[in-house]
Amino acid sequence: NNRCVTLADYQLFASTFSDPTFGSVSYARASVRTQNGLLEGNTVNIYAWTTGPEGGLVNLSSGLKQALVDYLQTRAVATDYVTVFDGTSRPVPVALRFKTFSGYDLTVVRNRVIDTVDSTIRNLRPGSVLVYSDFVRTVDEVTGVDAVNFATPIGDLVPSSDVELLTVPDDAFVYDITK
Repeated sequence: NNRCVTLADYQLFASTFSDPTFGSVSYARASVRTQNGLLEGNTVNIYAWTTGPEGGLVNLSSGLKQALVDYLQTRAVATDYVTVFDGTSRPVPVALRFKTFSGYDLTVVRNRVIDTVDSTIRNLRPGSVLVYSDFVRTVDEVTGVDAVNFATPIGDLVPSSDVELLTVPDDAFVYDITK
């Protein structure tokens, strides 16, 4: 009946929302806080992203967030209160060496490798694991690459939650190192 009743309904309506002024939502997750079910049981939290200029997911603008809240509140069950949040993000630490086949231009192959790494990571969705073996295979299959050796990552990269998005490498990002 064009209403949001279940979390799946909220995700569907949020994921397909578009506003002529502020843009559209590309991906959304819905959840209900359960820490204090009596007080918060009817608060529906939406984590939403839109497509950025590079093709990857990025957080919503404040205008798009408010438009999404207003839209979902009109579709919500009368007792539900809708909030929209940014998900978290973490750049993937990538350090690798590769060898080119004879006759291939190093700069051209290097650019292909960078584009492949970025494209692979941009195709991830919040909560998606970057599977190490698939990542290595994808880079190894770049035209001109003879061999590849990864220093990082050294295994599957798992987001800390289903609303964390792994993003392209960022040299300025500082990783927290804990024991």
